[in-house]
Parts: sequence; C-alpha cells; structure tokens
Amino acid sequence: MKNILKNRQFVKFMPIYITVLVIIVLLGTSYSLLKSNYQGENTFVMNVGVLEVSFVDSETNALTLTNMYPMTDKEGLSQNDNLSFVIKNTGDYKTYYNVYIEETSSSMMKPVIRYSASKNKEGYNILKTLADDNYIASENVLDIGASDTYNVKFWLNSNADNNYMNKTFSARIVVEAYQYS
Repeated sequence: MKNILKNRQFVKFMPIYITVLVIIVLLGTSYSLLKSNYQGENTFVMNVGVLEVSFVDSETNALTLTNMYPMTDKEGLSQNDNLSFVIKNTGDYKTYYNVYIEETSSSMMKPVIRYSASKNKEGYNILKTLADDNYIASENVLDIGASDTYNVKFWLNSNADNNYMNKTFSARIVVEAYQYS
C-alpha cells in the first residue's frame, strides 16, 4: 500500500478512481434493486383506450414455455397451468375486439405448440395449433361495462421430436379493439 501511495501518478488520479468506483457500485446496486421478478397472486392491469385488460398471476402479457415435454391433447387440457386474463369495456360504446398470440422468440416452434382457450368458464373445447391459427378470440363484442374472462392452456404436441427439445418459446397476448359510435 505504501508503494502505491508513493506513486505520484496514482495519488494524483486517486479522487477520480474513487469516484468511478463509487459510480459503478451505485449503478450495480440501483440496477439490482430496480430489477425484480414478481410471482404469485398479482394482477397486472393495462388500460388501453376503452378496454381494461387484467392478467392474473402475471406481471406482463408474456407467455413462456420452458422445460415442456411433448404431451397428448388430453394431457395438455388436464394440466393446471394456464394464462388467465380479463377484458373489460370501460368505454361509452359497444366495443369489438380480437385476441391473438404473437410470438416474440425466433424458436420456430409454432408447428408443435398446441393450445385451447376457455371464455367465461365455458370449457376448453377448441384445440388449435399455433402455426394454423393464432387467434384465441376473433370478432367478439363487449357491451358497455361488460367483461370477458379467458383461460388459455399451452403445451407441446405429442408429435414434437428432439429438434424441439431444450428450446424456449416466448409469445405475448395481443388484444386489439375498435368501436363504432
């Protein structure tokens, strides 16, 4: 330590070194404090125009399948995991809307992703492959103050081979709405 303090170049720039070190520590600490991951019974609400979209047990409208294995449609429908969200009309007019899945990863897994949606607890009745149809609901109508609740289950088709293993699929739910006065 004494040898370092005798070095005039080091002593001359020591305040700058200390300032840079403090800035790095503050930035690292601030980043770790601001970056958080919430799970549990949180509800994430977005108000866009006249629709209020609430995602239950999710911080975003993101959907991610990791460590998923191929399963039959019967197994996929019987799993407990699903994505739940509520769409409510908060406007002054009847609202028409569509809900679809938009892939955000480049995994090319659409041909083996299967899903089924339940609207207002009507049951999971239509099975779809994402490559063939990405619409959860299309041309739906919400009266003023009305809401629709969706539950969507996702799984890998039982025909998925090893090319699809150890990959991550990410997508988001998109709600588009329009009104006529």
